[in-house]
Amino acid sequence: MNRRQFITAAAAAAATPSLLAKQKRQNSFCVFTKPLQMLSYDDLADLIAELGFDGIEGTIRPGGQITPEQVPDELPKMMAALKKRGLKMT
Repeated sequence: MNRRQFITAAAAAAATPSLLAKQKRQNSFCVFTKPLQMLSYDDLADLIAELGFDGIEGTIRPGGQITPEQVPDELPKMMAALKKRGLKMT
């Protein structure tokens, strides 16, 4: 290996971590909230954000945190609490 090859290889090796750090993670890590549906929307969002997750898989169904009949009134409230903390719903 000559000096030019060494410098090229060293520069490429030094640049690799910074290039990888700039790549956005493609997968989201979300929590299924059925065990947490007794929490308020704000408490739920605080907990999920504190744990480092990207969002939630909300329970919108009969018997869930939000029932289908409640969607027009309750879903915007839940989404606002999540959005305030940079979280999403899947």
